[in-house]
Amino acid sequence: MGILQKLNNNPGLLIEYLEKCEDEINAAKEIFDLDDKVLEKLCKDHPKNVAKYKRKLYEIKCIEDLFNNNLEAVYSEKWKELNSNMKKILTQKDIHVYIQSDADYRELRELVLEITFIKKIYESICEAFDALGYSLNNIVKIRIASLEDMVI
Repeated sequence: MGILQKLNNNPGLLIEYLEKCEDEINAAKEIFDLDDKVLEKLCKDHPKNVAKYKRKLYEIKCIEDLFNNNLEAVYSEKWKELNSNMKKILTQKDIHVYIQSDADYRELRELVLEITFIKKIYESICEAFDALGYSLNNIVKIRIASLEDMVI
């Protein structure tokens, strides 16, 4: 069973998953602290770190899509429920307001917002890895150029 099925069937696991994501986000801060690190090790570890965080980003994007689909399904169910059970005819705006005030809908909406927040942080980490890659490339080129200019 894949991660999406596990998280879809047990929302409690989603909270644990998001907490682990926050731990990984905090661990990324150490990766970007370049003081007293060996250039060769940084260059060697960079692709591994990029792959790890991009994979996690793609995973979170899929989870976000899944929970957005769930949110739309709850919205549709509530819409049908309000249209069929109300004796007076409600406007679309009234139904929309009733649905947005529903506890189940709001709870799921909060989860989607939390997932989106984590996704945005992972996107910024991946962008920072791209910038770090360019920086490492430039540093290596400068070092090579300085070796070529040496006079013995």
